[in-house]
Amino acid sequence: MFNLGSVFYYGKSAAKDHEEGMKWFRKASELGDGFATLEIGEIYGSGAGVQRDIEQAITWFRKAADQGEAWAQYRLGTLYYKGTEGPGSYDQALTWFSAGPRSRTRPSPNAIWRSCT
Repeated sequence: MFNLGSVFYYGKSAAKDHEEGMKWFRKASELGDGFATLEIGEIYGSGAGVQRDIEQAITWFRKAADQGEAWAQYRLGTLYYKGTEGPGSYDQALTWFSAGPRSRTRPSPNAIWRSCT
């Protein structure tokens, strides 16, 4: 389902259709696909095809993090560490950065370090 979302949302092998793509990303998310949930957060965070909404992005990142998606935990850690897109909190950043190693996938330590400097 994630792949169908990508086909429509980004116009890969089909006409670009953000609404149809989001429909498939949401379906995948409802079935526990943390990467699809993360993608929805990224879409809201960037405003690509939707109105940019950092609060929605954080909500979706948190859902993806709860699904065990380490990249979502990394994104939350980065947002809280930098505090540029919402409430800054070093305690929250540490919590989310620490969650990654317990997940099934994880960002590299270098990626985390680069995002904080």
